[in-house]
Amino acid sequence: WLTLRYGADHERQNAVFSDDSGSLPTNDRMHDTGIWLQGDLKPIENLFLSAGLRRDEHNRYGDETTYRLSGTYLFDQTGTRLHSSYGTGFRAPSLYELYAPFAGDPTLRPETSKSFDIGVEQEFLDGALVADLTYFNLQIENLIIYNNATWAYEQIDGRSRMSGVEASVSYDVNDQLKLGGSYTYTDAVDQYD
Repeated sequence: WLTLRYGADHERQNAVFSDDSGSLPTNDRMHDTGIWLQGDLKPIENLFLSAGLRRDEHNRYGDETTYRLSGTYLFDQTGTRLHSSYGTGFRAPSLYELYAPFAGDPTLRPETSKSFDIGVEQEFLDGALVADLTYFNLQIENLIIYNNATWAYEQIDGRSRMSGVEASVSYDVNDQLKLGGSYTYTDAVDQYD
């Protein structure tokens, strides 16, 4: 009824660049070490819960703790499954985003985010046909983008948001063939809009 998973990872980036084109020379490195723990819980039949926690220690941008909670419940009689999740995120800019020739911005700050989704999945034809409809909402602080107009990375200060609906369907034609399709409608607003 309970499964625990845990782990650690380490990422190191190095960037070296110099030429006579007028770009600033770069010789930089940074690293990030993360530890994580996830617990999967089945307290009663057909109810599945999950909780995850992650701690990042970044040598340039400091320490950050993020988490994710999710749950799903299956109604056996109707083949209906409700699902939802909520989580936070952290992403430091890469050395390429910071120092890419002509495109990098060394003043970029990390992105942080909050996301939420809720949906329903329904089985038909004894489980051969499965349809899912999910609403999602994502809010990102200090979004990092590549601006095609300026050909450079830049930061959108403040909160950008994306929300929408995703619909998917899959059909098991036989043991050898499965067909599927999906459609996503996204409404995105950033501080430029």
